[in-house]
Amino acid sequence: MGSLQGKVVGDTFFIQDAIRLPVEGTETRVNAGAEAMEFLTQYIEIGENAGRKEAIVGWYHSHPNYGCWLSGIDVSTQRLQQHQEPFVAIVVDPIQTLSLERVQIGAFRTYPTNYKPTEEQIQAKGNIPKDKISDFGAHHKDYYSLDVSFYKTEADSKLIETLWAQYWKESLAASLVVRDAEKFHDGCCGLSRRVKSYTDTIKSGRPIVSADDLIARNDPSRKAEFVSFGIEKNGAALKDVFKTLLFYK
Repeated sequence: MGSLQGKVVGDTFFIQDAIRLPVEGTETRVNAGAEAMEFLTQYIEIGENAGRKEAIVGWYHSHPNYGCWLSGIDVSTQRLQQHQEPFVAIVVDPIQTLSLERVQIGAFRTYPTNYKPTEEQIQAKGNIPKDKISDFGAHHKDYYSLDVSFYKTEADSKLIETLWAQYWKESLAASLVVRDAEKFHDGCCGLSRRVKSYTDTIKSGRPIVSADDLIARNDPSRKAEFVSFGIEKNGAALKDVFKTLLFYK
């Protein structure tokens, strides 16, 4: 949880910085006490002394793995803060962002207390887990969402290019065979034990079955696991071969 610095141009919020506050929280609740407010005040004063004049224009918090929307507590918080107009609430879902490989983010503002939105104004707020539906359903008419887009400054572009170059440098220098050596070793040992078991079956004179049948009878999921292991191992080895051919020949 934290505060957002930026500016408002027309009807658009430009968020230029996020200030993480020292707060205590759980998956569903965050408490911002006096320490957080003192930290924010000092942060703003230091920024102003350094020539930064951006105002506080909102706040942000996360909903880990249950979507971007406002709970009843969030609605109350946002309504209180909107008295300091302009003010926006941003919610991010870091878990779904990783699993879906795209940023899950929502920006919201609340309606006035006695305002009743039309059906056209009521929008779906995303996928809500069953244990959150009652909370979501009780308050989804109290706020509306804003369109979200991303921008970057010239300084941002240079920073991203630098980080991207470092990422590729590390990727090229890394070897999956070396990095995952212990994992590959354990996998090979597991395969070896399976082969030995199959060989012992043949030597004992018991009915001979195919390797696929033997794996499937013991554990159907094992076959897929071994195939995946083989593909991963071969892929890692091929990457090392290509790197050698490209950079060392």
